[in-house]
Amino acid sequence: MKNTIILLVIIAFSGCNKEKRYSNRLMNGEVFKVNGLYVDGIKTYPIYSEISFIKTDIYKEVSTATWSHKGTGFSTKIEWQFSAKGKTCTINYVQLCENCDGSLVTDLDYAVYDLTGAYNVIKDKKKSVVLESENTIGYAGKKVRIELTKKD
Repeated sequence: MKNTIILLVIIAFSGCNKEKRYSNRLMNGEVFKVNGLYVDGIKTYPIYSEISFIKTDIYKEVSTATWSHKGTGFSTKIEWQFSAKGKTCTINYVQLCENCDGSLVTDLDYAVYDLTGAYNVIKDKKKSVVLESENTIGYAGKKVRIELTKKD
């Protein structure tokens, strides 16, 4: 009986929230360089950008990040969340103003809005992350690949 209880405790702890393990690095405020952004294998905008993950508690608030384009100086906000035991990452563009008139929306806003969707986590290592999706708002049915490398 004692062995059964110990086994149940081990199973319970090993099955607890694997998303936290994948989110841990990002929720501590890491900065990742966007090394590649591909749509159907073609490198596309916004190259020369980085994503700064804002330090957050994933249990108390929605995780956010700032996506910045180094060439233009533009930046925009995204929400992100791992799910399916770390096998999926959802990226959601966040409009920063409720009644934007269009003149305040940049090319980066449009580009990141198009990337909104659920991504399969292809690679999640200490210094690199690769995400792929065929179900984004702007590229439905096309394979979108985002390659990120931790900035030192």
